[in-house]
Amino acid sequence: MPTRSINRSGTLLIIAGILIAGPMLFHPDDTRPDFAFQAAWVPVHVLMAFGSIAAIAGLTGLYGALRSKITAFGQAAFGLAILGTVLFTGLLVFVESTLLPVLGDGILFGIAVILLGISVRFGVAHKALEEEMKIQDECLTHAGGHA
Repeated sequence: MPTRSINRSGTLLIIAGILIAGPMLFHPDDTRPDFAFQAAWVPVHVLMAFGSIAAIAGLTGLYGALRSKITAFGQAAFGLAILGTVLFTGLLVFVESTLLPVLGDGILFGIAVILLGISVRFGVAHKALEEEMKIQDECLTHAGGHA
């Protein structure tokens, strides 16, 4: 069993845990209508995105080191954990860190809506994302944004 790979993967997973859990201490109150416009919103989600990228690398490395010793169930578990983390990373980078902070800015809002519409139409976005965007549109409307 490659101890060096396991140690590196473990280190990446510890970094991932710190970068995902730590920023949550500073996460803006998302019950407020202007939650995405608060100063801490983007840095918190960017740090969490870096953490999830570290988690993908750590999980992939750990899987590579242990692949020959795990059962089919374990392989499925690793596969789902990696897939879930990749989807989580996409949500953090595309929606939470990039899209939400600019939704209130005229032309950028239009571009964001077009991109979201294309992704929903072609099945790239999940139904939950569509529902989340509806909720956020309502919050922006109440905050005086362009929803």
